[in-house]
Amino acid sequence: MNVLLVEDEKLITATLADALEGAGHRVEVCADGKEAREALQKRDFHVVISDVRMPKLSGFQLFEEIKNLAPDAYVIFMTAYANVEDAVRMMKAGAHDYIAKPFLNDDLLMRVKRIEEVLGLRVENERLKRELGDRGPGGKLVGHSKPMREVYHLIDSVAPSDCTVLIQGESGTGKTLVAEALHQGSPRAKKAFAFISCAALPETLIESELFGHVKGAFTDARVDKVGRFEAAHGGTVFVDDVDDLTPGVQVKLLRILQEKRFERLGETRTREADVRVIAASKTDLWPRVKEGRFREDLFFRLNVLKITIPPLRDRAEDIPVMLGHFIRKHGKGKEYTVTPDLLDSLQAYAWPGNVRELEHAVERSILLSGPDRKLKREHMISPTPRAEDGSNAGPMAPLKELVAQTESEHIRRVLKTVGGHRGRAAQALGITRKELWLKMKRYAIE
Repeated sequence: MNVLLVEDEKLITATLADALEGAGHRVEVCADGKEAREALQKRDFHVVISDVRMPKLSGFQLFEEIKNLAPDAYVIFMTAYANVEDAVRMMKAGAHDYIAKPFLNDDLLMRVKRIEEVLGLRVENERLKRELGDRGPGGKLVGHSKPMREVYHLIDSVAPSDCTVLIQGESGTGKTLVAEALHQGSPRAKKAFAFISCAALPETLIESELFGHVKGAFTDARVDKVGRFEAAHGGTVFVDDVDDLTPGVQVKLLRILQEKRFERLGETRTREADVRVIAASKTDLWPRVKEGRFREDLFFRLNVLKITIPPLRDRAEDIPVMLGHFIRKHGKGKEYTVTPDLLDSLQAYAWPGNVRELEHAVERSILLSGPDRKLKREHMISPTPRAEDGSNAGPMAPLKELVAQTESEHIRRVLKTVGGHRGRAAQALGITRKELWLKMKRYAIE
């Protein structure tokens, strides 16, 4: 990365510049704010590391210049303990971070490395955006993890055929997007795509929605109604939550899969529908078959080819890319700040509501971000419900989340026991003061 180091103490600039260059960064050193402004006018910098109190141009004045000349640059201020309030004030105005003197070069290098990781994710996100835009059948799906690449491969392979597909995945994983991708990649793409969710509808309404009804078929049937299969003739019918179908509707669905024939509710006339059926289930259907709650013959008719969508907790590496995607979708063209600590938290969280929960979290965080447009953890992640043992992590929480939460709670307890004394807390925990400070920052422990 290109780093601009602004500091008038030669000993600091010499050692810190060597350390930054040793870490692979390109460093330009300026002795005061005026030189820094001239450097910003000539070239681009990813990171600006600057002292707060400088000759010719103060840290406050330089920060205003940075916002105008290099609005995308990450700014880290170095300050003496007596001037920490100045640095905090600039952070509220949009600076990325500050570090109090004296500090270890390794501490600063670690912060720069985290910025490099965020920038790398941004570049990767843009690359994937272009790649996904050119994909075709899986174009609306986001993610490049191995499980998702397998999903894309199945979509690309199966979409052109006319076979029945069963999509299996937890609520919120994107089953509807997969069904739409299969339809768009098929020869039926120019015909209708009919959708029905069976989760909350009573049996009579599901029958009516799928197959239609005639006037007088039931109390509220005041006119004839065309069902999804009839309306989508030549196209695709997507039956979501097929695991919620009652036995009576299962029989009728099996018949249309076998014979392409059906009757509207309340009539004897047999009708035909040339449709491709895509079904989705939020649970594994085979245990239901063995329990007698789902017809075995219907299961095998639906399960010609199965596409399993992984839950978000099993593909945490996709979260940075999805985060960028949802920021673009809901951010109205504005840039929003995502800190490395926030990314860590999002990737450690279990996301019981999967992709749908993540999208709603991003939308909520954008609305609550304020004028600094900085996305915050407390706006995105709700406290997880307590498990039976009293802990906050649910019984199915990923190990990474459970370890982080346990560590955070233990550090808080130790700090409370020693009255907040960091030295004694670090000694009790068996770690250095530096390690304790880093963990306190990571877990937002005051």
